[in-house]
Parts: sequence; structure tokens; C-alpha cells
Amino acid sequence: MDEVRDGLDFFISYANEDRVWATWIADQLEAAGYTTRYQAADFGAGRDFVHEMHDAVMAAERTIAVLSPAYTRSEFGAAEWRVAFARDPTGERGLLIPVRVEPCEPPGLLLTRVYVDLVGADNAVARERLIAAVAPGRPRAAPVDRPQREHTEHRLAEAVRSQWSREAQRRSTWRPAPLPVRWSPSGLPVQARPEVVADGSWQTTLTGDVHSIAEALDRLPHRQLVVLGEPGSGKTVLAILTVLALLDRPGAPVPVLFPLSSYVPAMPLADWLLLRLRDDYEFLADDEQAARRLLDAGRVLPVLDGLDEISAPLRATALRAIETHLVAEAPLILTCRTAEYAEAVGTSGAHLSRAAVVAIEPVGPSTAVDYLRRAVMERDEPRWQPLLDAVLADPAGPPAEALRTPLMLFLVQQAYADPASRPAELTGFESAGQIEEHLLESFVPAAYAAHHGPPVTATMAARWLRHLARHGPDLQLWQLRSRVTNLAVAAVIALTCGWYFTAIWGSSGGVFGAVAVFLAALAATFAEPRSWREFEADRHLAGTTRHQLRRYRLVAAGWAAVTGIAAGAAVSLWLGRGLGSGAAVATGYAVTTGLLLGLVSTLGSPWGANLASRLWWAVTGRLPFRLMRFVDDAHRRGVLRRIGASYQFRHARLHETMRGGRPAREPDRDDSPRPWPLLPGFIALPLARLFVLLTIIFTPVVFAAMMYEQVHLTYHAGVEPERATEASQCNVMTTGAPCFPVDILRWRLAGGRAATEFTFDRRRIGLPYAGLAGRMEVTDCPAARLEVTAVAVRPHADFRFVLDDRGAALSDFNGRLPADFHGLRLTFRRLDDRPCTATVNWRRPGISFDQLSDFRERLR
Repeated sequence: MDEVRDGLDFFISYANEDRVWATWIADQLEAAGYTTRYQAADFGAGRDFVHEMHDAVMAAERTIAVLSPAYTRSEFGAAEWRVAFARDPTGERGLLIPVRVEPCEPPGLLLTRVYVDLVGADNAVARERLIAAVAPGRPRAAPVDRPQREHTEHRLAEAVRSQWSREAQRRSTWRPAPLPVRWSPSGLPVQARPEVVADGSWQTTLTGDVHSIAEALDRLPHRQLVVLGEPGSGKTVLAILTVLALLDRPGAPVPVLFPLSSYVPAMPLADWLLLRLRDDYEFLADDEQAARRLLDAGRVLPVLDGLDEISAPLRATALRAIETHLVAEAPLILTCRTAEYAEAVGTSGAHLSRAAVVAIEPVGPSTAVDYLRRAVMERDEPRWQPLLDAVLADPAGPPAEALRTPLMLFLVQQAYADPASRPAELTGFESAGQIEEHLLESFVPAAYAAHHGPPVTATMAARWLRHLARHGPDLQLWQLRSRVTNLAVAAVIALTCGWYFTAIWGSSGGVFGAVAVFLAALAATFAEPRSWREFEADRHLAGTTRHQLRRYRLVAAGWAAVTGIAAGAAVSLWLGRGLGSGAAVATGYAVTTGLLLGLVSTLGSPWGANLASRLWWAVTGRLPFRLMRFVDDAHRRGVLRRIGASYQFRHARLHETMRGGRPAREPDRDDSPRPWPLLPGFIALPLARLFVLLTIIFTPVVFAAMMYEQVHLTYHAGVEPERATEASQCNVMTTGAPCFPVDILRWRLAGGRAATEFTFDRRRIGLPYAGLAGRMEVTDCPAARLEVTAVAVRPHADFRFVLDDRGAALSDFNGRLPADFHGLRLTFRRLDDRPCTATVNWRRPGISFDQLSDFRERLR
């Protein structure tokens, strides 16, 4: 008779090398409702390992042996699985379950047991195999983390209830009562056969109103439902009311509404749901595991709202991603416009293979009239009566056609809430489309007619909302950015460079250099793809817009400090050590440069760009100075809705109207190639900006420091050298560039010495002498050594160096001769006694002049 167990389902036996696999197996089992124990998580520090192992093996009902080459060599592993084997030698009770994670031969008597093979399986397949192997005939115990998960689940349910109850109130959903919108099977060829979706009889029974979607979902075997409707038909309101209704069902998964406007189909749906949970519900922001446990355990019912809000080319991909994510029993509700869903299914064949598809029916004239009668006060009914009569009298007329959707019924109430207004004017429009456009355009003035909240006129609000509408359906305020900030960044860079160029080359050089740098910096800022974000996607960050901006501000301040300090230190070293300026001058240049480039870094960061853009838009009247206050007020007035830290217009039709017919900016794609696979964006992108910035600024300056204008020499007296030319080294076959000739002066010395005097014309040059240009080499006599003496004439100065077959770059001897001499004598003397003639080649001969001499003088 077996000993009594303490409720532990599985002990996981593994080798230390397979710790990751053991942890994964434990996570999958606990997510499925089983209890587990294994060394890495449950054997406390300082405890007796053998004693702990013995207790775990004896307490667990079953043992999982994680098979790998390391496990076959493990003595402790062998002892553990043998205990389980002894309790079930025939294997009939399934108390020992081998799970192979690496190719290996099971040791000993384990060869007699069929193992679960996870080798080469992806995460989803491996999980299915594991759960299928342990599930048959075994009741699931309560998981060890169930109390914690239930607490998280309860908090999520309360957060969802609070969020969407407030949203329903702002939408006036319950004033006077929810519109009795009805729905029924769509009748469109956009779903699988009825026998696949249900039992074949659902088309006659699956009908209802806004209050019965939850019951309909329960009647479907797979609990998957697609709700279609025309624009403004009430899909989102129906989704909201369904979420609130499902929250009241004890023991059911938590329904969570996910607007699909921000979904990028390149991202797996499970990952996107996880990110949205962390973004929309702040208490999950820093607890990814809690959110993941809810999803893995099937404790979240996704209500995906607005497939039509994904761009048309990606809708079919999104449908495939949703279908791939779903399993047979996974509940789901999806809403979409009818035409867009039919197009996505018809053009690609993608569909949800287990979902029933229903469509929201248009609101009938009598239903619309009854609703409006209940919505207005009795004393106002005479004012509304002409419109109500027109709707009933002509069900096909423009008023009745326009008021066939909940959106238009809501808008007509808002537009004519003023007792002085005349709803009867709608009977004078020639078409339903004209009435709809009139009501949409009247909504913002009506919403801002009430004098609560900030003092904002309807004209101002409409202008500001139109500008916000151009930034796409998802208003992530911390991501708003004007291209004007690119001009500002380029202008500050050009100002910094112009300051240096003026000091180096004078005012004309400064202006020319500043313009060139401005154009280069402007091109660099515009060339940066929008999808290269410092925060991979802002859905990784949770909290309110103010929280997002606070994070961005901290990152911006840190990188501004890094940029300013790095640039200041570089300038200080260059001026102080490289050009010999005084400490005070070098410090002044360094501090000023650091401040300017710190400003550039700030303007280039998301926070700085956002701040500068908002200031620019405020100055030009396109947005208010206090944007957050305005957006919060628009949310309170029901013009905007808030999803996590993002805002959206309360309806896509309103967004289209406020956009004024302009195309909405597509949200940045997250599936574009990343230029930095190893570093997070908030480190890699500022580093890239800093590199480009320093390159743009210091390349011309460094080039100027290294550039020497060369003056050619004229033979005057002494040994006259041979003059020759040869082609420079280049690869015409590869580059296609011409090879430029190189001038050479050549002396031949069999022994002794040779001297040559040169003159040169320096009248065109107003800069001091820097040194000899070019390179000298010795050829034709191996191991030959020569002493070369360069003597300046008027005033006199000289320097010497030894030349051998390795050659010498003459720029190494700059500064050895006077700054304003007028002649040059070169003397060559053989230092060796080899019996051969040495050939001295001076390539690119000449005198160079210091381009930074004026700058050096200004620094003193």
C-alpha cells in the first residue's frame, strides 16, 4: 500500500547542466495547475541536499526525469529515478515520466519507459507534448502560486471594471439606457462551415442584443466570436458592455479589451497582449511574470476591438497571427467593420477557423425614435417632434438612413442639446451622408459648449484636435515630434561649427563652413528612420503620459551630460595639449562647446524633441501650451478615450473628420531592421547620434589641423636633382578613379655628399611655415644610410635626420625650422661604406604651411 502523499504532484529530477529545462518544465506544469518541486527553486541554502532530495522524492506523487547526456552520468539523478521506478516497476501507474531534452540513450531500466521527446520542438509544441503526457487520468491540484495569481486576477478585473465603466459613462452609454442594438449571423462567406463552428443549428439561435453577447459566447463550443458592423454601428460600445457583463461571471477568465490600432502583425499576438497588459495596467508594469502567468493559464479573455484600424495590407497577416495564437478552447471576441473584414478574408483566405461571425443590425426607425424620445426631456419633445415624424414617415429618407447607427444617435443628441437649436433642420438635407458629416462636424462645438473645465473655445479646441488627428489614431503624446526640431538641432550644430571655423579661417570661412555643416546635419537628422527608437516600442513602458515623459526626461538629461562632458573634454585636450593654449582659454572653449552639444543631445532626444515641438506648435497656435491639461479635458468631455498611456478619438469616424481628409500618419513599424542587435535602443541610438554629431563637428576641424597647403620648390644651386613622375597607387579596375601623377626629386649618391639649394615663392601665402612635405626614401642600395641636413636660409636654422631604406615622413619634423624663411638647402651625406649607388627619392616635394596658425594666435 502506497504511503500517503502531501499533495505534491511532481518532483523534477535533473542534472545541474539542465537547470534551465527543469525550470521551464516546472513553469509549464504550474501554469497548468500542478504543483512541483525541484532543487533550484525549493532546496534552501544551507540545508542537507540529500535529505531534501529524499523528502521530495517520497512526497511527490510522480517523478519527471529530465533526460540528457549529463543526466545519464549523474549519480544523484540515478538514485532519484530508481526510487520512482521501484514504486511503479511495470509503469502502469505512470509514476515515472522521462522527458528527453537532448539526444541521449536512456540509462538502465529507463529504456523500458516511453519518454516524452522535446528535442528540436519549439516552445508551443514542447508544452503541448509535456501537458499531454502528464494529463491523462490525473486530477490537477491547485498550483503553488494560485493565491498570488488569483490576487493578480482580482486586481486586473477591478482595474478593467473601473476603466471601462468610466469610459461607458463618458460615452453616455447609460443615458438614458444602452441602445437596444441587435445582432444576428452575418450571412457572409467569411467563416468556416457551421458544423466546424458549432453544431449546425447556431444560425437560427445565435441572435440577441447588447446584453446577450456573453450568453452567446457560452453557447459556442470554442467560445470564439467575430462581431462585424458598419462604421458607427456600436461595435466598440458593444465590446465595452460585453466586457462589463463578463466581469460579473464568477470563475470566468477576465475579459480585457485590446484596441488593435497599435498592433503590429509582425509581433506574435501573445507577446503583444503581454505588452498591452503591462502598458494599460500600471500594477503589471513591473511584474511581467504575473501578467504572463495570467495569459499562460488562460485567465484572460481577449476582446480585440477594431481589426479595421490596422492598415489594409496587414489585416490578413493580423488574422493569421490571431488564428495561430488561438487554441481550440481559447475564448476570443473580435470586432471589425464589415467591408474591411470581408475584403481581408476574400483577398487572402485568412479567417478564424473556429469563430462564429455575427453582424450588428442597423437601428430601425421606430427603435431610433423610441430611443430619442427617452433621451430628451418631455418639455423638449415638441422641438424634436418634426425630426421624429420625418424618420417614421420615410424609413428610406435621409434622416432615417443617417440615424441607423448608435454613433449618429449619440451625435444628434449632442449637437442639438441646446434648447435654442433646431433638430428639424436635419430634414432639409438631401442625403444621409450630408447629415452624418454635419453631425460629426458639430460634435466638437457641442462638446465644448458647456463651460466646465479649462476656458477653451470650440474654435480653439477644433484647431488643436485637428492637429492631433494628423499624428495617427494612437496619440502617444510623448512621441509627438515636429520636423522643426531637426532644423533646431542642425542650427545649433552649425552655430558651434561656425564659431570654430570663424576662429580658424575668419568670417568668410566660418559662414561657408557653418552652411555646409548645417546641410550635413540636417540631412543626418532627416535620414534617421522613425522606427529606430530609443525605447524599442513605447508599449514596453507602462504608466501615464506624465510617467513616460519623466522617463524620457531622465534619459535625455543623462545623455546630455555624457555628450557635454565628452565634447568638452575632447576640446580641452585638443586646445590645451595639441595647440598649446592657456588653461583659461581651453576651459572657456570646452565649457561653451559642452553646453552647446549638450543642447544638441537634448533636442535630439525624445523628451527634448517633444518639448521643443510642443513649444513650436504652441507658439504657432496649433496646440495649447498646456497640452496635457487640454487632452485630459478632452477625455473628460468624451472627445478622446484613453487606452493605457495613449489617447484615441472616441470613434474612427470622428478621427477621419478631424483629420480633414488628410491621410493619417501610419504608426511606426516595429518589424523594421534594427541597427543595434546587442544594445537596448536607449543606449545604442544616443551613442549613434553622439558619434554622428562629433563626426560632423570635429571632422572639418581635424582635417584643417592636418591639412597643409603646399608650395613647390624651385632649383637654385648645387647638385640638380632629376625630376620624375609616377602614377599614384590606386585600383582603376575596382574604383574606376583615375591615377594622379606623383612628382619625385631624385639624387644618386655613390659616396660622399651632395647639396642642393631651393627657392620658393611664398607671396601668395599669408600663413607661417609648417615644415617639409612629402616623403624621402632610399633605394637601389640595401642597408644604405644617409644623413640629411635641412638648412633654412634667411633666417638661418637647421635640423638633421638619418635616412635609410625604411624612408621617413617629413611631416614628422614640422616646427624644426623658422616660420618665415625664404630658402632651403638640403645636404645628403653617406654614412655607410657599401659599394653601391644609393638613390634618394623625395616624393611630393614641397614646403607646407600651418593652417591653424591664426587660431593658435587667438588662443594665446
